[in-house]
Amino acid sequence: MIVRIGIAVGTLVALGVPTLVFAQDTPPLQRSPDIEKFTLSGSARLEFLFRGSGVEALRARLNGAAPPGGDDTFLAGESRLRLDLALPDRVRFALELANLPYDGGRDLPLSDGGAPELLLRRLYADLEGVFYDSLTLRVGAFDYAWKIRPNDEPFLLDLGRSEPFFGAPGARFTRATADREIALPAGALLKWRAGDFVEVEALWMTVVEGGAASRDESLGALLANFPLSERSAVFAGALQVAGPGDGRVTTLGGGVDAFFGPDRELELFGEAWLQAGRLTSGVSKRARAGRFGARVVAGDWTAEASMEYVSGDEDPADGRDEGFQSYEGRDRFRIVESAEFGLDWDTNLVSMRARVAKRLGSGVSVRLDLGRFRLPEEAVDASGASLGIGKDLGTEADFTLSADLSRAVELRASIAILAGSDALEAATPAGDRSAILGALGASVRW
Repeated sequence: MIVRIGIAVGTLVALGVPTLVFAQDTPPLQRSPDIEKFTLSGSARLEFLFRGSGVEALRARLNGAAPPGGDDTFLAGESRLRLDLALPDRVRFALELANLPYDGGRDLPLSDGGAPELLLRRLYADLEGVFYDSLTLRVGAFDYAWKIRPNDEPFLLDLGRSEPFFGAPGARFTRATADREIALPAGALLKWRAGDFVEVEALWMTVVEGGAASRDESLGALLANFPLSERSAVFAGALQVAGPGDGRVTTLGGGVDAFFGPDRELELFGEAWLQAGRLTSGVSKRARAGRFGARVVAGDWTAEASMEYVSGDEDPADGRDEGFQSYEGRDRFRIVESAEFGLDWDTNLVSMRARVAKRLGSGVSVRLDLGRFRLPEEAVDASGASLGIGKDLGTEADFTLSADLSRAVELRASIAILAGSDALEAATPAGDRSAILGALGASVRW
């Protein structure tokens, strides 16, 4: 049995930037007979950001706060340190410490001058085939997500990057707010490979929101995945979330992902979800969401187009909530979608999206994302009154240039522009219809 130890020291604890030192295998006489493999790994991200005042002004309007005024620049960072321990009899343990880039409704920039707070993000045990050869049980605190595509962001469920499912206790409708929260999920996951073409996952979790225990949420999920071949897969899922008070929402749906062509150069995908239940006493839930799209690969070029719909609430006073809710953590569009940098808009939204990317060689690639965003229903404040920002969020263009210096180090420069926005015009004192966000950063994995 071999022990491999990778030690990361230096500013991971102070600033989140790692230094690598490789240790030799433990001498044979010192090896523990109870350990098969011991691994220390981690990652770090560091970015310098410029953010136009319009982004924060619209965030403030969504949250019912006064606009802060002025552009801002800051240093954003995130780092993780993980320990994996494999024991005989297919038992594994994992522990991960992290400093988060945002929480508690605010950014946690490194430029504030304080040392980052290290938090326990993961602590779990995997029992692989202990009870039955095709069963794996995971117990503890861990992240969990549903993805219909290998290289895409989760649409409905991403517990490692999401804010709480329910809004403020007693809220009688779902509305868009600019949240900067990351909840901590913990519970149990059971994976069963029932056959070559059937995989089932059952999940139960408590999502610790922070603050009073009455704000915590509990959820149960069941996912059935049918990988029909190497070219196609179909899945069906059910998610039930119980929140503060008597809120209880059930989401049912599924999706498909299929590849065509001799080299799988064409991909078609789609998913749809329906929600029912109650948001709080006397308020029923009826909501829906879905998306569909296609992706084409031609040599070094990749092109993708999709359309998404997430329902909003038409009348906050009618006792029926139609705003779709999710545990989402998407940030493909850094102004409209990102919780860390932008608006975190995740309900009451219709969008048309396109992406064009090209590999330039030597680990260098460029990507352009275009998104057209509109609101199906009028945006409202916590009382149900109109925010007066119209229904046109505008068109966002995100350009990203990335370079892989090695398998472990990536450099990235990006710029995002939101233009033609009625919402920005209404929220900014000068009536600006556009806003900009730029970033220059690096990420390291070891």
